[in-house]
Amino acid sequence: MRADRSRLAQGGSPRIGYAVMSELDEQIQNRREKRQRLVDAGIPPYPHRFEWDLEPSGIKAQHGEKPAEDLEQAGLKLRVPGRVRSIRQHGKSVFVDIHDGREKLQLFIRKDRVPENAALILENLDLGDVLGASGQLIR
Repeated sequence: MRADRSRLAQGGSPRIGYAVMSELDEQIQNRREKRQRLVDAGIPPYPHRFEWDLEPSGIKAQHGEKPAEDLEQAGLKLRVPGRVRSIRQHGKSVFVDIHDGREKLQLFIRKDRVPENAALILENLDLGDVLGASGQLIR
C-alpha cells in the first residue's frame, strides 16, 4: 500500500490487482477491434487500390465556385480519396470531413441509402482513417 501512496503523490495511478490501461492502449485496442469486425465481415481493412477521379483540393479548384443549381443539374459522380478529420452523426445522416493535406471535403451520407458493407465500414470508421468515397457532388 505504501508504494501506491507514493505513486499517487507523484501523480501516478494506484494499482489495485490489475493492469491500468492507458488512454493510448484503449485507443489501440478499440481500433484493433474495429479492424477485426471488418475482417470478420470479409471486408479488407487495407485495400490495395482505390481508383479515384479528384482529390478534395481538385474538386475545390474545379467546382468550388459553381452554384448549387449548376452542380445538381450536372449530376457529376465522383470517386474521392481522403483522410477522415471528423465524423458527425445527425439522425439518419452522417457527415464525414475528409482532407487531402490541402483542402477539406464534407461527405453527406444517408444511412438508409448505403449498402450493408458500406454501413459496416461507416460504423467502424475512426479519425485519421484513409478512405475512398463515391457519390454525386452537391453543395
